[in-house]
Amino acid sequence: MPNMPKRAHPFNLRNETTIALKLWKADRESSLYIRERSKTFMDRLKQKMLGYEEAQRKRKQKKSRSRSRKRSNTDKKKNKSSSGA
Repeated sequence: MPNMPKRAHPFNLRNETTIALKLWKADRESSLYIRERSKTFMDRLKQKMLGYEEAQRKRKQKKSRSRSRKRSNTDKKKNKSSSGA
């Protein structure tokens, strides 16, 4: 082993700074990317929830409308039968 030629240590000062800078840059970019992704995810989730609430409201309106229509139809039938008798 002692006969092997000496290589420069990979973490000498210049390499350390470049590696540290690269790591810092990658970390910063990834955190920005994650923040952006989570923001778009939250926006999409909010839109989905709004759409869900909207659909739910429409369903309720449709139900109440059909109920009132049924009521008015039965009232008309009752009125006809009572007036005809």
